[in-house]
Amino acid sequence: FCVNDGKHSEKHISLDLVYSSAKACCDVFYKFNNDCESHSLDSGSSGKWFEGINPGNPWYKHPTINRCVNDGDHGNQFVQTSQMYSNKDSCCDAHYPYDNCGSESSMKVN
Repeated sequence: FCVNDGKHSEKHISLDLVYSSAKACCDVFYKFNNDCESHSLDSGSSGKWFEGINPGNPWYKHPTINRCVNDGDHGNQFVQTSQMYSNKDSCCDAHYPYDNCGSESSMKVN
């Protein structure tokens, strides 16, 4: 999605790729994605975690304890970005929709 994080020069994005609004950016790059503008304006609305946009550590399904955690160990667990979430509920909904994941999930792995 399109972002307005003010880091375009830091990320070496040329000025001809900087747009005045989320709509203008979405119209150029994500013409066929109807959710682009709403997700661009609120990156957490999809529940997905975006590095550099969402603060803190992502929530993810821990591979051995079968619950969602955001312990900061996602790199060591080789979790793909598509499997990272901005909040516990989004992770639980994606991986444990029929379970009481929310009460079992935690910030740290014991």
